[in-house]
Amino acid sequence: MAGKKKGRRAHLDAFKKNEKGEYIYTGKQYAFDETNIKWKTAAIRLGAVWTAMMAAMIANGCIPAPGMANCFYVLLPYAAQVVAAASLGTALFALLSAGNPLREYQYEAAVKKIPMRSQLTAAFAGVNMLGEMIYLVRNGAESAAGMAVLFLVLETMACLCALWIYRFSKNWFLQVSPIDNLSKKQYNCK
Repeated sequence: MAGKKKGRRAHLDAFKKNEKGEYIYTGKQYAFDETNIKWKTAAIRLGAVWTAMMAAMIANGCIPAPGMANCFYVLLPYAAQVVAAASLGTALFALLSAGNPLREYQYEAAVKKIPMRSQLTAAFAGVNMLGEMIYLVRNGAESAAGMAVLFLVLETMACLCALWIYRFSKNWFLQVSPIDNLSKKQYNCK
C-alpha cells in the first residue's frame, strides 16, 4: 500500500519487529507537560471531580424531585446526561490507565475526546436544570420544594464538575507535545 491505513487497526503500522523478533512501538509518543502540574496530581484531580459529578447525578436519580417521575423534558435530558457522563468516564479511564507518556493512538482515543464529552455532559445538565425549572413554574413544587432545591443544587454541581473537566483538559491536555520536543524536566516517564 502506498499510504497509511485508516480504520481500527491503523495504529498497528507503528509497531515494528526488532532484531529479536519482538514488536516495539515506533510511532509518536506524547508526554503530559508537567511544568504546571504533575501527572499524578492531574490524574487524581480528574478522577475525584468525575466521581463527584457521578455521585451528584446518581443522587439526583434517587431523590423524589418534582418532574423526575413523570415529565419527559426532565427525564430525557437526565438520561442523556448519564450517558454522556459515562462516555466521559470511559475516555478518562482510557487516559488514566494508559499513563504517561501516551502512544499516538491512545492520545487520539482518549485525550481528544474528553473536551467534547465534558461539554455534552455540562450541556445536558444545563438542559436538565432548565427542564426542572420549567416544570416547577408550570406545576409548582407540590410538597417537595426541598427536593426540588436539592435537585437543582446537585445538578448545578454536576454541571460545574463537567465544565471543570472541560477547562482542565483544554488547559493542560492540549499542551501535550511529542516527547522529542520536550526537555526531560517537562515530563516524567515510567
